[in-house]
Parts: sequence; structure tokens; C-alpha cells
Amino acid sequence: MTEIGAGRNYRIAVDPMKNRMHTWYVGEFMRTEDNPRFLDHTKEACGRLKPGFTVLADMVDLKMMGLPDVAQLVQATLLDSGVARVAAVWSKESFSKLVVDSSAQKVGESYAGKRKSFASRAEAEAWLDRQD
Repeated sequence: MTEIGAGRNYRIAVDPMKNRMHTWYVGEFMRTEDNPRFLDHTKEACGRLKPGFTVLADMVDLKMMGLPDVAQLVQATLLDSGVARVAAVWSKESFSKLVVDSSAQKVGESYAGKRKSFASRAEAEAWLDRQD
């Protein structure tokens, strides 16, 4: 796995062998000033993967996501870069999940249809690894 970058509330890495981006979110992701390179790191990670890549987004330690416009930009970037599937792992239903889900719907069905939420990392990885 290759580390791409990190900020106060996120970390992004890629696994070129699996053609997969890994993201981890922590704490209260409320201000763009706290994570100024987030979109740049996302674009860089996408650039290191081939179209058809998958994303494993670990949201277990995310307490609050209050930037729907940023979430929408990231999701549009993934879609434009050729993402095949996005698996998000959540510890429980939360307001943050509603923000992310709402942003995905605004990006459009072509993105929203590639997403699925899970309660465990193992289930998420199994879904991403499927070849159907």
C-alpha cells in the first residue's frame, strides 16, 4: 500500500495491486481549513489507479461530516476518474452518513448506484473483491 496523504481528519492510500483506494476518516470533518489538501490527495490517488478501481472508505471513527459540498466534489472526482465500486464502513447510522448519502444522490445515479454501506470491513472488502 502506498500512502498518498493525510490531514487532520483523513488519510488516503492506494493499493495498485488491487487497484483500490483506501480512505480513513476520523473526528469532526467540519472545516476545509483543517484539511486543505483533501481534494488534491483524492485526485492524486485517483491518478495512480486504473479506471475500474474500487474504494474502501472507513468511516467508523468519523464523528461528524459537515461539508456536503466537499463530499459531493470528492464523489464526482471518483466518478470522473472511473470508479467501479465504493464501499463505506460505518459503525452505526449517523448524521454523517446522511450527509454523505445525500451528496452521492446529488452527484447522480451513475455514482450512487456504485455505492454500498457496510457494518464491517470484511463484508465491504468481500463486496469490492467480487467480480460480478
